[in-house]
Amino acid sequence: MALGTMLGNWIEMVWVNTVGVDQYYHCMANCQASRIGFMGPPVASTVSDLREITDVWRKGATPQECALDQAANRTGRNAPRSQPCESACRQFLPRNFTP
Repeated sequence: MALGTMLGNWIEMVWVNTVGVDQYYHCMANCQASRIGFMGPPVASTVSDLREITDVWRKGATPQECALDQAANRTGRNAPRSQPCESACRQFLPRNFTP
């Protein structure tokens, strides 16, 4: 289920608790969720949009922070199915971090 995949990536991101991995997990969640059935892409997009709205209200996220997260979200959703999500999202990993 796409929603469960999104939640699982969020839980892993919180558990890892490492500065700079936010966009990687945004990308991975969107990539993995968008590959689950015909509802995967709209679920990934909707959850990502709602998440950014709540980040602004709850955490006071700036428009720039939201734009970076949304760019990572789109990268994940637009990754070719022939490319593993780990490869598509690698660009968002900080140096010396192994998920």
